[in-house]
Amino acid sequence: MKKSCLTWVVVYILLALGLGAWFSVSVREPVSGISPPPASMPSRVWLVIAGALLGALPGLFAASMIASAATRLKERGQLRKAAAGRRPPDGQHGVFFGRVLREGPSLTAPVSGRECLLYRYSITHSENWRSSGRGPSPPSSIITDAEGFALTPSVVQTATGLVRIRSFVKPEFRADRFTMGEVGKNVDAYLTATTFRGRGKIEDDDRALQAVLTDRDGAVRYDRGSRNLDPKVPYMIEEHIVRDGDEVCVFGKFSASDVAIVPDPDNWMLSPTRVRRGSLEVLSRRLVLNAIGYALGATAWAALAAAWAFAFPIFGPSFW
Repeated sequence: MKKSCLTWVVVYILLALGLGAWFSVSVREPVSGISPPPASMPSRVWLVIAGALLGALPGLFAASMIASAATRLKERGQLRKAAAGRRPPDGQHGVFFGRVLREGPSLTAPVSGRECLLYRYSITHSENWRSSGRGPSPPSSIITDAEGFALTPSVVQTATGLVRIRSFVKPEFRADRFTMGEVGKNVDAYLTATTFRGRGKIEDDDRALQAVLTDRDGAVRYDRGSRNLDPKVPYMIEEHIVRDGDEVCVFGKFSASDVAIVPDPDNWMLSPTRVRRGSLEVLSRRLVLNAIGYALGATAWAALAAAWAFAFPIFGPSFW
């Protein structure tokens, strides 16, 4: 995690230095009688620094999206290799494709009541901040009232044999959505019988996340939030489930000694263990579409960075 963050900090600094060098030689002097008088050298230096720091941001976003597009294409290639019977080297991240089978007891999804081997649920509501009466109204925020996850010991039946899942897994597919009117009885029963520890999303609580990531027996569960819900609030309820026998691909770190997909606590936020449902063709197509989406986003941010690089030397002196 720290290494990856440091890499992007270095990229940002290099972009800012490059723009700073460009601006230092290309910022035009004000034209007499039209623009303000020339600034002193310190003012010019601060102008160049500010322009470089701002201009480097869209460049950084473009670079990150290019990296994400490349990652999706790489994962597509790994998916094809996995389907053909190749495993990643020990300690490396890779893709595992096949049918997921449970080894432990069956689970019951708390919202829908469906039988499964993995579920993740969330109960949220939108909260509007009060306006001061001046200017536009502040944006609303999403409050997480309850959320949880459970995984029974399971394996992926790959072309090279069974690979155990020994990690908290982040679902990466569309959640099923419900209203309280549809599933209120199930939700109330689950909230009443459940012990909650902590609040909010687990990704926002590093200590709780690390505790979940160190659980390696294959049976993972946590519940966060409160059982006290206001019946007057229109809650948004989402649930992901994976059923016994579903075709999936799991993206994660491989441990050859355990023959298992294991978490990477030091790099979880950037490389979490993820699962997608679907056939080989469907998953391959989605990864390509993801890469195209990132590429289009990178193009937009790169265009903005280029526009800034060429416009700032012309209009920047107006801020002197």
